Amino acid sequence: MVLAEDATDIAETSFTANWSCPAEASSSYDDGYTIQYSTTSDFSSGNATVTALSSETSKSITGLTAGTTYYYRVSGKRSGSGTLEYSNVKSLTTVQLEAPGNAMDFDGSNDYVRIPADASFVSNQFTVEFWLYYDGQPSDYNGIMDKGESNDWYFFTAPGTAGIFGYAGSQIWFTVEYNKWTHVAGLYNGSQLVVYVNGNQIGSEDKTYTPQQNEIFIGRRTGSGKYFNGKLDDIRIWSDARTEQEIQDNMCKTLFGNEDNLEVYYPISSSGSILYDVTSNANNGNISGASRVNSYAMVLAEDATDIAQTSFTANWDCPAEATSSYDDGYTIQYSTTSDFSSGNATVTALSSETSKSITGLTAGTTYYYRVS
Repeated sequence: MVLAEDATDIAETSFTANWSCPAEASSSYDDGYTIQYSTTSDFSSGNATVTALSSETSKSITGLTAGTTYYYRVSGKRSGSGTLEYSNVKSLTTVQLEAPGNAMDFDGSNDYVRIPADASFVSNQFTVEFWLYYDGQPSDYNGIMDKGESNDWYFFTAPGTAGIFGYAGSQIWFTVEYNKWTHVAGLYNGSQLVVYVNGNQIGSEDKTYTPQQNEIFIGRRTGSGKYFNGKLDDIRIWSDARTEQEIQDNMCKTLFGNEDNLEVYYPISSSGSILYDVTSNANNGNISGASRVNSYAMVLAEDATDIAQTSFTANWDCPAEATSSYDDGYTIQYSTTSDFSSGNATVTALSSETSKSITGLTAGTTYYYRVS
């Protein structure tokens, strides 16, 4: 008798089926094994089979659908007898496709991250960059990132659709659309404060900068505790002034953490109460209240067009200067549920495309989509 064992190596579109047989009986299956798998527990539909050698006790099953429950069973085969009685049934659920990483979500009431002061923050030139998402229009001057509003750099919200990059009485204002991801970079190049939005320089001011070894707050102001309501992703602090080309080339890429002059890098990729810096400086932050949520910061889904009975066109955007970083194209995931927990599927697009026709849909049905 063959005994199906628990599946291993469960991924989005594959798993490994495992089985065993008493050693003294395994030699009787001289023609190998048949593994049958299905999306129904009685194997009445959505089923297929693969075969394995008599010497094998596992088989990789591929080409599956993410987030789907599968059932499998195994039968030995003898020469001249074909497939014999099937074993017990094992089940598993393939991994659900997730968003490309996480963002830190701040509720605007009491959420923040505190980063202890460190010498790696003290540099005569610097660049701070991050992806920013306002949850609605700000109504006050709240802290996005603050290294000491009285004597060092800071980023604040401003009422309406504005943001502020400032230092010691000097401020550069920039426009941020609420409920939409925007890339922001603020730097000091030795003589000027400069701000870039989505890779484009939008303001500068002559200034003499004196760095301080201060702690950094993310999601609130240092002194007043005015809290940010929104999301932040892919936070980086460099000890040099990045050029416009460097910002554009890297804003839509994840980094390794060992890049020259990169002093702090928070890709927001881990869980728990610590915001881990993946550089060798290990400038880890302590999270107070803020939570991680799925992030689509680096590709911006736009409104669908050409909506018909059984199709629509999905549209997306990335700041034009950075689209070349997606050299392997895009994945568009669409679903009938807002959390993509069921009824979902994926299509791919070329790196040169910013729209994709989605077909074969059900009339009168609400669909959700996102792009990576």
